[in-house]
Parts: sequence; C-alpha cells; structure tokens
Amino acid sequence: MAYKLIPFTCQVCQKESLGVPAAKFCGAECFVRSRKKTIPYTCQTCGKECETTPGHIKQGQGKYCSRDCKYAAQRTPLEEQFWAIWATMEKPEDPTCCWLWPGSRETRGYGRLKVEGKAHKAYRLALIFHGITLAEGEYGCHTCNNKPCVRVHPLHVYRGTPQQNIDDRQKSGHTARGEHHWKAKLTEQDVIEIRATWNAAQKKFGLLSILGEKYGVCHSMIRRIVTGQNWTHTTLPPPPENADRKAIQEAIELRQGEHNCATKLTDVQVQELRRKHQQGSSAVMLAQEYGITITHTYAIIKGQHR
Repeated sequence: MAYKLIPFTCQVCQKESLGVPAAKFCGAECFVRSRKKTIPYTCQTCGKECETTPGHIKQGQGKYCSRDCKYAAQRTPLEEQFWAIWATMEKPEDPTCCWLWPGSRETRGYGRLKVEGKAHKAYRLALIFHGITLAEGEYGCHTCNNKPCVRVHPLHVYRGTPQQNIDDRQKSGHTARGEHHWKAKLTEQDVIEIRATWNAAQKKFGLLSILGEKYGVCHSMIRRIVTGQNWTHTTLPPPPENADRKAIQEAIELRQGEHNCATKLTDVQVQELRRKHQQGSSAVMLAQEYGITITHTYAIIKGQHR
C-alpha cells in the first residue's frame, strides 16, 4: 500500500519536509535529539546560547560553548598580571635606586611579561600602566642604564624619541664600536698605524693593497679607514716610526713601473713611445704597435701614467 507524502514541520529543527501522515521528524538525527533531554545555558565568556544534557551539568560542564571560551576565562588580563608582579617587587624610596623587575627577563637583560604567547617589555608596560602613552615611534628609555629597571622616574625610565634612545646607548657605552665589535678584524692601534703609514708615504700607488694584505682586510676597507669613513672615533696618538713603514715603502716601489705584475710596457718602451709621439706618430698607431689601449697611450703621453 503506497502512502501519500504530505508536507509537515519537524518537531526538533522546525524544518519543512515531506513525509507520511504520521511523520514527526525530518531525519534520524532529529529523532535522536528528541529522545535526549537538554538544558539551555549561556556561555559565561561570549554570551552565546547553547544546550547541554543534565549529565554534563552534574559533571561541572555547561559553562562555556567551546574550549577557546573556557581557556579565555582562565587567563588573567595583561594589566592584572603586571600589577600582581609589581606588588612583589622591592621599591626603595631613594630616588637614585632602581626598581628591578622580579619576573622573567630577556637574554639581553630587559624584564618581560608573556601573555597569550606574546612577550611584552616590562619597562614599556610600566610607562603605559602609569598613564604615559607611547605613540608610534616612541621608546621607553633608561637614564640609569640598568636594563631590568622599571621605575617610572626621570632618573630611570622615561618616554623618549629614537634619537634620545641612541644617544643614551652611546653615552652608556652599550654600542659596540671599533675593536669591541664582534666582526672587527683590526685593533685601534692597527688603524692608527694604517693612517700614519698612508700619510707618511710619498708614493701611494699600490699602498692600499699592500696594507690590506698586511692586516688581513680588503683594500676597500683600507681606503675607508684612511679617508675617515670608518673608525671615526679613533683618537689615539700616532705610533712612533718603525721598520715596518720602511718595508712597506720598499714594497710600494717594487710594485711600480715595470716591476708591477700587470704592466705591459717596460720603462724603456715608455720612453720610446713618448719620443715617437713627439716625432709625429699618432696615438692610434702607437697603441697598435705596443699592444695597449688608446686610453692608456694617451695617459702615458700626458704623463698621467709612469
């Protein structure tokens, strides 16, 4: 016997469906739900309306709609955690004494507070929670040069600009400069000797390479040293005269003229080239005869080379 399907409304989900005259539910899921007794409740974190069973209520559940809401309710806000640690900190009344952060610290020594996977600097939180707003680009600066200090005071921690922060760092000596830098290959005494040798040399051709080989750096580094671009803070007096400077001068002379490994002409050929040009030979013909470029030929004729 075939039943005629008629429209009806599910008693659980209120969905319109087609079924036999006695149908009450749209599917097996709604049928199972109808057999269970549920109790409505409101999530204590987000306020969402939810349902649970009496058994869950007896087990202490039925308070949150998800694990995220449960964990969020268990977390302490950032400000509350800060003041909780602040209360355990020693605070001497002497204005020159620092207030050291008793919580965890970074590897560089600054105090920190980690909440929800994000680390916050303690001295910045001290400024913010004391009513000092840090705009974009502003820093919390230390006058006392004591990294764990969080005392909001002009003698300790204050709001400053990036330039003020750099000035404080340089005054305190925390900026690695010169031979104290971890990548430095030269000492201040080496730099003084390099500059003194350069200033005393009568002929500077090839001197950059010679000094670079002697001190184990590239010739461009020597150039920046002698021109004052690098090691600008070096103010030591020049070293006394020594035998090394004489040896360097001899090495320079050995690299000039026909003694240079890259030269193509001897001193005799250079003199012949100039004499032939005075007799009327063109620079193009001389360049082809001696196997050099026209630019090099003109430099020799004008006395710019050799």
